[in-house]
Amino acid sequence: MKSIAQQNNNLKLGDQLVYRVMKQQFSMSYRKMKQIPTQANLPRATVLRQKYALVLLPLLASGKRIINIDESWLPHLDFRNHKWAPKG
Repeated sequence: MKSIAQQNNNLKLGDQLVYRVMKQQFSMSYRKMKQIPTQANLPRATVLRQKYALVLLPLLASGKRIINIDESWLPHLDFRNHKWAPKG
């Protein structure tokens, strides 16, 4: 938030000012993020992968070209330990 405000408005902002504004004006708190476990090996995910393979393997065998765009890894690029979140 601080860097965005500084870039867009050419302002110099201190950490305490950003903290006060986020807390008082927006009722946000800066807290530790919870890690969400990977769900890749849950039974439901395993069954879905098997069903996916049953559909794709015959297509590949028939010479079809398949383009798979996997975006499931995108949420895992955020390595922050804390973030601003609504209170509650």
